[in-house]
Amino acid sequence: MKLYSSLLLLLLIVPVKGFSSSKRDQINVLTYNVWMIPLQRKMAKARAEAIGKTIGKYDIIFLQEAFTAGVRKTIATHAKKKTNIINRYQTRVAYKLNSGKFTLGKFEIVKSTFRRFRNCGGIQCMSGKGVLHVQVKLPSGQLVDTFNTHLQAFEKDAYIRKWQLIEAMAFIDQVNNGDLPIIFAGDFNVIAESNEYPLLRDMLFDYRDVWFETNPTKSGYTWNPEINPWATFDYAESALLQRLDYIFVRDGKLASWKIKSSKLSFNTEKKWFGVFKRPNYIFASDHFGVSAKLILNKH
Repeated sequence: MKLYSSLLLLLLIVPVKGFSSSKRDQINVLTYNVWMIPLQRKMAKARAEAIGKTIGKYDIIFLQEAFTAGVRKTIATHAKKKTNIINRYQTRVAYKLNSGKFTLGKFEIVKSTFRRFRNCGGIQCMSGKGVLHVQVKLPSGQLVDTFNTHLQAFEKDAYIRKWQLIEAMAFIDQVNNGDLPIIFAGDFNVIAESNEYPLLRDMLFDYRDVWFETNPTKSGYTWNPEINPWATFDYAESALLQRLDYIFVRDGKLASWKIKSSKLSFNTEKKWFGVFKRPNYIFASDHFGVSAKLILNKH
């Protein structure tokens, strides 16, 4: 009896492999440019439905170019049919479209705020692009600061992206003092194979590129006209195939990230039921998404 009691006590105080610790969270993250521009929303409803039906398996979702309320509602409605999704987005500013940022997730939202870029160029100034900050509470109680962004497009506008990134970093430093871990994700419009990528990494010197860390020998193209008919090649660009979409993480004083895996998402056609309820298959956007499995360990 005494031996039995000792073994029972040992089981109670020694962690059993396979059971999660209260100091550890594992989350699935997705970033995805959904290409829902008001004047170019080809098959918007069908694509929004396909996106909503698929994103329920992710815990935190960063969407870009979700400009219209109808698209956001369709995505959120179909996502909620599979899981409890809560969301935040940046509303329209005067004489401009909203930012297109739409952050969804399964976790409690503690607070959120938005910083619009002062720097922009051309027709893209019609959108209130910027950085959407959403702070979430994970099941363990750990807080995480997430940032969803979309930088100026086109390779020639690298100088605008640089200034936007400077603004983004200043905003992040304003709301995060280094205690909390960070996820910084979105469409950065920086071609990973270009000379601009090392400059991006220099500016984000204390962040880790989740894709590069887990797939150092794989291209990870999120813009691929060879596969995706929605993606069209611009001859002003230096590369036909491009990795433009990123998930970056930064450790905090209170918790640190372990990157388990990363892969392309929405890189195959999704089924939807078109005219006369006949099944059809479409890509859900002109971009592919990037997803990652992350583990957060409290210190």
